[in-house]
Amino acid sequence: MLGSAQDGGIPQVGSPSPAAPRTASSIALVWEDRVVLVDASIDLRYQWPPLRPRRLAGILLTHGHVGHYAGLVHLGKEAAAVHDVPVWASPRMLTFLDTNEPWRSLFTARHLVDRVVDAGDEVVLGEGWRAVPRRVPHRAEFTDTFAWSIVGDGLRLLYLPDVDTWSGWDAAGFVGEHDVALVDGTFWSDDEPPGRDRAAVPHPSIVESLEVFAELAGRCRIVFTHLNHTNPVGVPEGPEATTVRDLGFEVAYDGMEFVA
Repeated sequence: MLGSAQDGGIPQVGSPSPAAPRTASSIALVWEDRVVLVDASIDLRYQWPPLRPRRLAGILLTHGHVGHYAGLVHLGKEAAAVHDVPVWASPRMLTFLDTNEPWRSLFTARHLVDRVVDAGDEVVLGEGWRAVPRRVPHRAEFTDTFAWSIVGDGLRLLYLPDVDTWSGWDAAGFVGEHDVALVDGTFWSDDEPPGRDRAAVPHPSIVESLEVFAELAGRCRIVFTHLNHTNPVGVPEGPEATTVRDLGFEVAYDGMEFVA
């Protein structure tokens, strides 16, 4: 778990928070010699040092909200200057990057190479590991949204940091297909932050998620990630975080590991 905060990190600019500092949400799939990122947060340069000296072997992107791809900027000629790193994403996501600067230049200069995938396609990661994108409902101003199922070596892991709702689709069945599910925990309640227009920013609350996934507790590790700076579960010993743990769920933290 490279980062466990919502796109702006914790704290956000101009917004103090009682929660411990966190970088923006993303994960790394780590082998002895290489790393595949799932999302590339703007905090990537702070998240990368523990992964050295492994090489960056690819990037899987979820969607086009800024916290999930802005870290690509660290890979161009002004920074890491990587070469031919594959980026797997939906057609809309790659079109968005290919038609907007500074992202387009990363591809024209072959720092990055686009690899189009659609829902249900299989990305072979090597050594028996594969990644499968699954379409999920989330605001589509710029692109559609994938969750990623990572499967191999006896572990089925789901990365689903952003979703609008658990209603209208078999969310519990989908999440329950996995041994570990890293799911949207942006907000604790619908009252957070004050004044939020839920129609404009429609994340399910953790309070709701605890009910939706109640039957999965104990047989699937459900870990809430992508925490907003106002979310009280970001205080590890607070009452909300304690409630989550008492009900058999977990709260993500930067550096959290899952070992196959």
